Amino acid sequence: MAIREATLDDAALLATEFWYPLAKGMEEYSDLNEISDDAAEHAVDGFERLLESDDHRTFLRDVDGDPIAYVLVELDERPSRERGRYVDILDLYVAEPHRGDGHGTALVEHVEALAARDDRDYLTVSAEWENQPAREFYRKRDYEPKQITYAKPLD
Repeated sequence: MAIREATLDDAALLATEFWYPLAKGMEEYSDLNEISDDAAEHAVDGFERLLESDDHRTFLRDVDGDPIAYVLVELDERPSRERGRYVDILDLYVAEPHRGDGHGTALVEHVEALAARDDRDYLTVSAEWENQPAREFYRKRDYEPKQITYAKPLD
């Protein structure tokens, strides 16, 4: 088992095998999460841009040479804060047959080590309010609620 940084060659895999099922799974939590019919196509372009970005990093968890999970993070800074250098976990996804085997934990620990090496002050992550498994996953790893995000549809 290994964790490696994703490359441009991984963009289609990330979009179709990992991001798309993650996004589809989020639809159950809110109408605002509904994805378009051509979402996977846009996701490939999006991952290509992210993989070329200096402020985003994507890591894959490989088992026997096959990717089974990924994490996407953004490295950012709030200059007005004393402790403003942070890493935001944007996506974490483990393929269904591999859940509960520690792969998500390994990816989060990898990101935590990256943040420490890069002298970041803290990590952030968001989860849908109704997504109890995600909220519990982060609570078990000592992440604490910090703020609540509200959304209002504009139909």
